[in-house]
Amino acid sequence: MGSDVPSAGHVPVRHAPPTDSTFKELYATALTCGIPDCREPLYRENPVTGERVLNSQVAHIHARSEGGPRWDPAMSEEDNRSFDNLIPLCVRHAFEIDATPDHYPAVLLRAWKTKQIEAHAQADAERCRGSPGRRRVHRYG
Repeated sequence: MGSDVPSAGHVPVRHAPPTDSTFKELYATALTCGIPDCREPLYRENPVTGERVLNSQVAHIHARSEGGPRWDPAMSEEDNRSFDNLIPLCVRHAFEIDATPDHYPAVLLRAWKTKQIEAHAQADAERCRGSPGRRRVHRYG
């Protein structure tokens, strides 16, 4: 972490968490983990109860707290907790990107987030094309 670690006596900056509406927006634009080769769903079905359970966490691309992974001291609190600085990941990868941040630079996470959003949009478009209920029927006379 080097220069990202606050000096003694310094109170580290800790930004506010993302809002509920930001979480909703994130989960509305993704179906699976943001790591391209990971197909883990963000929610999964419990095999015993059949209930849907959360299988993911929303990770910060740039850390929420000073000294954290990929901390950006120039980033405002508003930008830090915004949609653009967050990525939904499966539980395993949410832990991994912060445990080994040198392997997951911000530019890579942002590229993966873009692919995640594009994959969701493509899946949504395919669902719309294949769903008879979404087709517009014209009736004349």
